[in-house]
Amino acid sequence: MTVAYVLCVVSSGTEKETLDKLSQYDGVTDSFIVYGEYDIVLKIEVDSTDELRKFMTDVVRNIPAIERTTTLITI
Repeated sequence: MTVAYVLCVVSSGTEKETLDKLSQYDGVTDSFIVYGEYDIVLKIEVDSTDELRKFMTDVVRNIPAIERTTTLITI
């Protein structure tokens, strides 16, 4: 099992809409709107780092409101 936290910076005013969209995907086990340098924090649980790469590439990076991400993989 691969667990990662994804820190997202999104376009101003799109936080709730983006969070709702991301929360619907399998693998997203927790999601929060936060204040500070980042706008959204996701907890992702998938079977492998390859699945994490696919999720980040196919899902997260295809949402126009997401401007930047930082991915923290747990060990």
